[in-house]
Amino acid sequence: MVTAGLLFLALCFGLASVILPGYFVFSVLLVPVVAAVLMVRPEYGLTACIAFVCGLIHPALVPRIAVLGGSLAAADATLAMLAVYAGWEFAAHRRIVKPVSAPVAGTRLLTAAASFFAASLVVSIAVSLLLRDIPKAWALGEIRALLYVLMLPIAVVILRKQERQDRFVVSIVVLGCLFSVGQVLQGVFGIAVFGDTGISALETLGRQESATTRANTLGLNVIIFSLLLTVGAHALNIIRKPMFLGVAGLLFVGIILTYGRTTFAAVLISLIMLVWWLNPRKLPQLAILLVAFIAFGSALAMYWKPDSFAAVVYRLTSVGEEINYGYSAQWRYWEFDAMLPHIQEHPLLGIGLGADYKGSSGSSLRPELNRYMHNAYMSMAGKMGLLALTFFLLSIAAIFSIGRRLAQSDFFPWPRLVGAAGAAMMIRFLIASVTEPHFMSDYGVVVIAVAGALVYLGAHRDVPANGSVASERGKPSSAAKRIINAKRWR
Repeated sequence: MVTAGLLFLALCFGLASVILPGYFVFSVLLVPVVAAVLMVRPEYGLTACIAFVCGLIHPALVPRIAVLGGSLAAADATLAMLAVYAGWEFAAHRRIVKPVSAPVAGTRLLTAAASFFAASLVVSIAVSLLLRDIPKAWALGEIRALLYVLMLPIAVVILRKQERQDRFVVSIVVLGCLFSVGQVLQGVFGIAVFGDTGISALETLGRQESATTRANTLGLNVIIFSLLLTVGAHALNIIRKPMFLGVAGLLFVGIILTYGRTTFAAVLISLIMLVWWLNPRKLPQLAILLVAFIAFGSALAMYWKPDSFAAVVYRLTSVGEEINYGYSAQWRYWEFDAMLPHIQEHPLLGIGLGADYKGSSGSSLRPELNRYMHNAYMSMAGKMGLLALTFFLLSIAAIFSIGRRLAQSDFFPWPRLVGAAGAAMMIRFLIASVTEPHFMSDYGVVVIAVAGALVYLGAHRDVPANGSVASERGKPSSAAKRIINAKRWR
């Protein structure tokens, strides 16, 4: 049967290659490949979906298929397959996770808040498609991004087994490293790995520095989450120091090359809180490593590209001027002023997903900018209503609360690690979403959902029957052993 199935697939793709371009066949091949991965290692199917959403593969190789005036991406097809697989697995194994003898408070709040937000999303979809005069393609474009909240229950079902959680976390760190390698290729060598938007000139106060390349990737959240997991593993002494220095250094470079001021602030605060929860005695050591890394990188940049180094320093030291009269800040203020009247007029249901909130004051040459808003809080409140924003923020608060409790608990390291990384990642999102639309974008929602699933499962991780978890010695899976020092596992 297997041989017959493979022959049938080969025949189908052989015929398709005669009619369709090669790059399109490549994108179609992704569907059965992901399906096969799901049957063998479903946790890697989750990783593949995140990779597609965040644009790991160059857009030219994964074209979008026109559907209902919009388009269907490879990530959307992968999400659909994950949903079908998770539904089948849930039906086959009704009990998702085993009860624990020392439960962590907050899981019921997360379940309730996420459920209410899902209901709000359904209402917003109906309002946008049926009650508001919004082009279907515009509405569907924003609807599809928010559908990635489904990754939370999907990941909870698929990752119910502990060994799957272990392999998935390792694969996330590997994925973050791949995105960081792409960032290095873009920022240092000028190779547009992630498409035309992957490289841009550094801009400060309206002045562009064409000699300085700024690397951009939708996978930045994956890089940051991977860094938090890696630093957390070091704080818990469950990763070898050479491995930690290599992985953390690569991930840190991927973040630095964005030159994002809000990103730097959010990552720094998240890292401090992460280490403080897990092992405060590691803070001085990590501070020394960070200062040494920055000093080495600055010296190298001054020698190799002094003009670029000066431009980056100017950008990082001009935050006050940017807030007062910078072009980027003024653009965001204008967006705020344009959205506020809509929130006041439609506080409960919003103006609809995909709506043009700028109207006649917007751009006629690039109408997509009339729907885009940097501030995620204002965007969700204006388009979905204040209730939806409240439930979404409650979900994030629940993830943070559970994660922080896990991080400071007496559980053995793995639940503490995913809890601390998940809680710290929520800090990152809450800060960065003031200037970036993470709550309304697929690349932001998918990481929030996956981090929430890991935290939820960490709260349900098996513990000894007598409830004494402080002396429990966990056993990492064979996949985790490749990067974790099993002798130090506690």
